Amino acid sequence: MSRPKKVAPDYRYHVSGQAVVTFNGTNFYLGPHNSPESKAKYRTLLAEYIA
Repeated sequence: MSRPKKVAPDYRYHVSGQAVVTFNGTNFYLGPHNSPESKAKYRTLLAEYIA
């Protein structure tokens, strides 16, 4: 049985302490990991990616 396809790229921790997400092979650094600002940036980028 095959794996289901991912709907969205993951919000990840980078060793620099930053949150990072990769869209179409490009890394976007969002700010300090688990901060409200980085999560808001992730949601904004995700909405643009889906649209």
